Amino acid sequence: MASPRRLAALGVALLLAGGLAVRLVGLTDPPLGFHPTRQYHGLIVARAMYVADRSSISVQERRTAQLNRSRDIQLEPPLMERVVAAGYVLTGHEVPWYGRLFSTLAWLAGGVALFALTRRVFDQTAAFVALAFFLFVPYGVEAGRSFQPDPLMVALTVTTLLLVVRHHQAPSTRDLLAAAVVGGIAVFVKGVSVFPIAAVFAALAFVRHGWRRVLLQREVWVFGAIALLPSLAFYVYGVATGGQLQSQFRMTFIPHLFVTGFFWSGWWRQVDTVVSAPLALIALIGSVAFARRPAQRALVVGWWLGYLLYAASVPYHIATHNYYQLPIIPIVSLGLGMVATTAAARLTAAGLRVAPPILAALLLVVLVAAAAKRVHPVPRGTARSTVALYERIGALAGHSDGVLMLSNDYGYDLRYHGDVSGVSWPERIDDRLTRLQGKPIPSLDDRFRQLSRAVSAKWFAVTDMDEWKNQLSLQDYLNSHATRVAGSNKFVLYRLDGAPA
Repeated sequence: MASPRRLAALGVALLLAGGLAVRLVGLTDPPLGFHPTRQYHGLIVARAMYVADRSSISVQERRTAQLNRSRDIQLEPPLMERVVAAGYVLTGHEVPWYGRLFSTLAWLAGGVALFALTRRVFDQTAAFVALAFFLFVPYGVEAGRSFQPDPLMVALTVTTLLLVVRHHQAPSTRDLLAAAVVGGIAVFVKGVSVFPIAAVFAALAFVRHGWRRVLLQREVWVFGAIALLPSLAFYVYGVATGGQLQSQFRMTFIPHLFVTGFFWSGWWRQVDTVVSAPLALIALIGSVAFARRPAQRALVVGWWLGYLLYAASVPYHIATHNYYQLPIIPIVSLGLGMVATTAAARLTAAGLRVAPPILAALLLVVLVAAAAKRVHPVPRGTARSTVALYERIGALAGHSDGVLMLSNDYGYDLRYHGDVSGVSWPERIDDRLTRLQGKPIPSLDDRFRQLSRAVSAKWFAVTDMDEWKNQLSLQDYLNSHATRVAGSNKFVLYRLDGAPA
């Protein structure tokens, strides 16, 4: 008969295999179904890295790739893009789904770390429930394989917390340095991971040393110096010296939103989209209530506090961008595991020994069924026709590097598939953000003049037809100052006056 350890390993392997299988469905399709803006940003950067020194690529293609990268905002160090570009070099051509595969593997590794962390601090039942939810919560299926730094950040954060807990339970220089190095990589990948990492480390340090003596401990300064300071210095310098990071910081950190319904209702909606708001509340209340030992309480309270600090640091995006809620998935998973193990213990004590495994199996079936529905939001035929449309627009515009775009997803997918470069024309939602920042909305003439000069615009491409119908002033302006070259119910292309025919 197999040992309990082997049975547990088999259970983890089966869950991971299922988590991988559900994420492989449609993996090679264009990433149009889940935040294309963010995923195509990664593809654009990876392409620019790949073609930079390749003489087999035409000069125009290389120039367009480099312009697209330079005209975009680089919010984080392009670590994932560098890995993907290296994969392109190995295969000799671009393979757009490499980034999604990399994120998938990172998410699965994060699941292994979450299982080990939950089992170490609580028990194996909680660990299995946490892993199942982490792998199969429907939103996490698409989000966990998206080509952006967030899945890798989540996986590295959970791994760091596992190493921090190991050091807390049996202090050693090896575990301290391992936690610091992995934590440093997590913060480097995306700076906001500093909040849960620092909060949990501090909470456990308080438990072990007491708040009066914690700052006298060498391990605190070693961890901070390795894990937090280098990357924080990079981000603080970027914000303080102006440029793209400062602009992004001002766009995301809008303090007066804290006293608005826009922030609180938006935050609630995004949490509900990602993990279900009622489940998040159950996980929060249950994890705090059922954390009995000091280490358990420190982990739970520190992790939730870190999440709240993270949310407070990006109030606009936390209320408007659901993928900003990815860091809540592992802590909700852990909280639900704690609730499940407590419920199982009470059912067993009541003589209902068969109930816990039956309930766990039902939960897994529901999660897998819901996850399977999530993996193909864009039909393949639709995706192919969308790509073909962008390629056609690019050809009509001569693959120009001076295109203004009122396009879906800020034109990132049009730039990538159409092999064009330019800037996006603001949508109404962008004007809302400008008002929230307390800035004036420029006139149409001023906006057109500013954007046209920025890229020496020669073309104006429209693919967001819903937005186009609501920008009547823009339609009138283009009909008066440009020549309509082509159009249908899916796009319109104008050549701007003064541009060569």
